[in-house]
Amino acid sequence: MRKFLNKNPQILDSFTVTEKVPFEEMPTVVEKIKEIEEKLKGEGRLLLRYSGTEKKCRIMIEGKDKEATEHLVADLAACIKAQIGA
Repeated sequence: MRKFLNKNPQILDSFTVTEKVPFEEMPTVVEKIKEIEEKLKGEGRLLLRYSGTEKKCRIMIEGKDKEATEHLVADLAACIKAQIGA
C-alpha cells in the first residue's frame, strides 16, 4: 500500500496584538517569513494572518521536525510582538 499523505506536526500560536499592521509593511517580519520559508525548503508551510473578529495574530507552521517547527513559530511570534506589541 502506498502512502499519499504524510502527516507533519502543525504548531499553532495565537496572541493579542495592539494593532493590526499589515505584515508586508514590517520589513523585519517579511525577512523572518522568508527565512522560515527557506528553512522549510518546500517540506512544510507557513500560514500567518490576523483574526477577522479579534485583535489577534494567528501563526501556523507545519514542518517535518516538531521541535524545529516550535522554534520557528516562537521566532516569528517574537518578531511580530517586537514590531507591534502584544
